[in-house]
Amino acid sequence: MTSIILNSITGLNYPYDVYVCDVYGNNCGYVAQIDTNVPSPVEIVLPIPFNLAPAVGIKIITSDGCEKFIVFDCIYITPTLTPTNTPTPSITPSVTPTLSLTPTNTPTPTPNCIIWNWQAIGANFSSLEYYNCSNTLTIIPVSAVTNSSGSICVNPSSVPTWNPTPSVGTHILGSTGVVCYNPTPTPTITPTNTPTPTYPYVFDPYVYLVPEPQDTTSLSNLATYMYNSGATNFLGWGNGGVPSVSGYSNDLNVYIHYSGFTGSVGNFVTNISTLKGYIKQTSGTSIDTFGCIQDQYTFNTIEVSTSQVNTGIQYFYSLWIPLNAVGGSMTNMTIDIGTNTPCSNDVGYNVIPDSTLSSINVVVSSGAAIPSNVYRVLWIDPTCLIPSSVPPPSLSSSIFFKGNTKT
Repeated sequence: MTSIILNSITGLNYPYDVYVCDVYGNNCGYVAQIDTNVPSPVEIVLPIPFNLAPAVGIKIITSDGCEKFIVFDCIYITPTLTPTNTPTPSITPSVTPTLSLTPTNTPTPTPNCIIWNWQAIGANFSSLEYYNCSNTLTIIPVSAVTNSSGSICVNPSSVPTWNPTPSVGTHILGSTGVVCYNPTPTPTITPTNTPTPTYPYVFDPYVYLVPEPQDTTSLSNLATYMYNSGATNFLGWGNGGVPSVSGYSNDLNVYIHYSGFTGSVGNFVTNISTLKGYIKQTSGTSIDTFGCIQDQYTFNTIEVSTSQVNTGIQYFYSLWIPLNAVGGSMTNMTIDIGTNTPCSNDVGYNVIPDSTLSSINVVVSSGAAIPSNVYRVLWIDPTCLIPSSVPPPSLSSSIFFKGNTKT
């Protein structure tokens, strides 16, 4: 296992999103988000394809838009980062280094505590118990974990547990393999209905439509990227169907960072940031820009024209909804889908997306194809595979997606 230890980062505002790339800045994989100031050494385990690389590129992106990319040979290096106020600050050498990255194959220094992620969905009667880095038993009560998620820093000699063993609801508990230092006994808790992310998100009242091309080349490239970037259970809808609950937020964050979704890459034709529909914020019923009925917290009709996709292949469409744009809570949202004319529903009327996945938060970090935010993602399988037949007929008209009812 090859890893990089970040001993210090100064002059940049945390949190930091860390990516590992090849020396040309391509094939980047999202590996970690650091939510605390560095120093306090942080070890980042490199994806398997970089284990034997003679050199790697490290990209750090901050929440305020600063970006740094440096290439390191796999020897001890002490480069200097001197950020400016511009989004891509220059690198100014200095006698005193501000970022020290040391690729290593040696064990992590003590304490070798590990970050575990947890989530409790639905009915719950169990508390979460674990030993922190000080080897002190810590108990998160039932009221704090129910319909919530978060991360904890766990002593390596112990394994966190649900107590008692859950018999109802959905409970997720898994190690990230990421080392944590100087932990505090109080875990980070993110309530499902009112998320409290580690840094503020911009209010963005738009739903984003994500077309995933279903040709062999696109799916192969997507699967390779997902695997190399740390996805554990999801490689794209066309490579195995809807995502698993396990690792859901992480895998979808990796997915939406895929460069193809910015457009002009093979059958990834359109930048998905342009495939969006406004979410109505005011109460009552009105008419959207296409002349269709729209209720509060549902989205304006989104048109996919024949110039925005390859009309000769199938696409699977998912819908990404910022949670803070629908009042901070959402169980599900039904969808109308039609062709030829707006407000039509010949593909599907009041279709109900996957009810389990629609209630799970997806935290999208900076640098993705859509703005960083907490999202709920709608998966409608198989209705959102359009055209539905194989081989597909050539798409001859626009497709229209519209939110029907939010619950």
